[in-house]
Amino acid sequence: MSKFERLEHLAHKLTRVQTDLGEFFEIPPDLFAVLQLDGSFQWVSPTWEELVGWTPAVLHRRCWTEFIHPHDISFSQHFLKLLQTSASQRAKNSLKNRFQRGDGRYQWLSWNFRLSHEEDVYAVVRLIEQPSLIADSPHQRVLEAAEIGCFQLGVNGRYTSVSTAMARMHGYISQEEMLKGLADPQQPTCVEMSRFAELLKLLRQHRTIKEFELQTYCRNGSVLWISLTVQSVLGEQGTLLCYEGIAVDISRRKRAEADRMQLLACEQAARIKAEIVEQRFRELIDGLTDAIVWECNPETLQFTFVSRSAERILGYPVEQWQSKPGFWVHILHPDDRNWVVAFCQEETKQGRDHEFEYRCFTNDGRIIGFAIM
Repeated sequence: MSKFERLEHLAHKLTRVQTDLGEFFEIPPDLFAVLQLDGSFQWVSPTWEELVGWTPAVLHRRCWTEFIHPHDISFSQHFLKLLQTSASQRAKNSLKNRFQRGDGRYQWLSWNFRLSHEEDVYAVVRLIEQPSLIADSPHQRVLEAAEIGCFQLGVNGRYTSVSTAMARMHGYISQEEMLKGLADPQQPTCVEMSRFAELLKLLRQHRTIKEFELQTYCRNGSVLWISLTVQSVLGEQGTLLCYEGIAVDISRRKRAEADRMQLLACEQAARIKAEIVEQRFRELIDGLTDAIVWECNPETLQFTFVSRSAERILGYPVEQWQSKPGFWVHILHPDDRNWVVAFCQEETKQGRDHEFEYRCFTNDGRIIGFAIM
């Protein structure tokens, strides 16, 4: 084969490869593009017009920052710079951002980049429904299994992304349904929106807030208690891009706390009522003029309670009855002491109620008779 024939063969082969490559790039649903490191489009596949609404002619030579959502420009451009400086620049790198469609709406795209030896950036791009930086976390499956919801908020505080667990936690069938249900700016997402505004204010001050509790509305209108841990996501120049966080359902704990508080309140009310009853009882028995109400240990005959009337009738301080061992036995009349003690202990041992009469000395030496009932 002559040199000319070889060149002709190579040219034909190159043309065929280019044709095959062009046909490959037209295969939906992926989008294909070649960009420079500054973000300008060098070539895009025809599928961009069908899926995004821009013809290749419109995109050619224009910078992708003209179409990227303003909140996503900073980190998207920074990502391209990292491709050039990264030690693993030949490896595939992924990015998600919002891209303006031909009709003006923003569409989330997932970009997979590879930097060529000629410093061109090859990109395979896909339309995605529910992007989330959090969803790319290696811990996402663990969070989902633990029923811990993940979410992303825009700078205005509206949800832009939620995980499956987050949607399920609020009674929605899917992530899309939850975002659609929360799309109305007039629809409150929290029971107390002032509480949510407080969260955003704290995030602007501290960037990361942990275990912030608030009540949110579920799909059916019921209220859910959640604990949020949220952090601010900043761009290269410190510009706020969005908020990301996790949510834990604490409704069961809150119900338990409410039940415990109610139980404590009931116990407190019962205790106060018992104290009132006891106070009234003491006032009643202390008002007796000719009777003494008392309580003692049946085995030791040590008094644990004596009404104030004992002091008025017998003259001994009430404290003496309770503090001095054997005080009551000591003031019994000598002729009654032995049989009274024996009788009381025996009847008590047998578990029988008993009545009897005895005599005892007053503090001033007088003898008074009593009937135990």
